Amino acid sequence: MTPILKPASSEENEFFFGGHLGVIQYEITIDELRQGLVDFPESADYKKGFRLANHSPKNLSRLIPETETGRAGTWSPLLIMKKKTIKNNGEKEIWLKAALINKNTGKITLITSTNTHENIGQHGNRWVSSQAEDWVIGRYKMFAPLYFWKELSNRISTV
Repeated sequence: MTPILKPASSEENEFFFGGHLGVIQYEITIDELRQGLVDFPESADYKKGFRLANHSPKNLSRLIPETETGRAGTWSPLLIMKKKTIKNNGEKEIWLKAALINKNTGKITLITSTNTHENIGQHGNRWVSSQAEDWVIGRYKMFAPLYFWKELSNRISTV
């Protein structure tokens, strides 16, 4: 059965694509995404503050886990989105949502990264370090606004 886009129960106006709780979503085929990203639900907050982000080496290093799988891959960004906010204490909070292609396997990884582990840990989620100093990656399936999923659908239609 092909995974489909489903509403996230803990994040209003965000959705997830298949996956299991507590793990980074590695090894998704482009065909699985094409088949699963067809019926888009309605969303009151389409972008949720996210915008397209540069496919820079700096952003890519923020999205690659400092793990055996992360180090073994040859990664290329398919889509990166960024959201910046200011916390109550005045500190910047930055979130990246991405679809990365592992050039070694041709498969997609869906991933969330942020500039401090407190951003992820405050919700009781686990994290791993990224290849960029002071950035961490959530060890869970990625929730993203509809904007991310529709843009990803557009991009994989040309791959």
